[in-house]
Amino acid sequence: MKIENFIQKRKHLIWYAKSHQRLSQGSVLEACLNYGDWNDFKTLLKILGPKKMASLFQKKLAQKRSNFSQKTANYFKFYFSKHA
Repeated sequence: MKIENFIQKRKHLIWYAKSHQRLSQGSVLEACLNYGDWNDFKTLLKILGPKKMASLFQKKLAQKRSNFSQKTANYFKFYFSKHA
């Protein structure tokens, strides 16, 4: 499965986007971590792999404006430090 198929099946994660076809991997990851469930996360993990997901997550956190809640950011910092 590709990331495009992943988000096409889960349009509710990015309800605010008009087009789901040209979203960046970082945007899909951000929506999955913020609004998805554990199964969504595991599916995206299979698609991208733990190292790629950790890298995208770190890039999103390093931006001036991050859309992750404090709890989400803290949890996945620990998760990726252990599993990536």
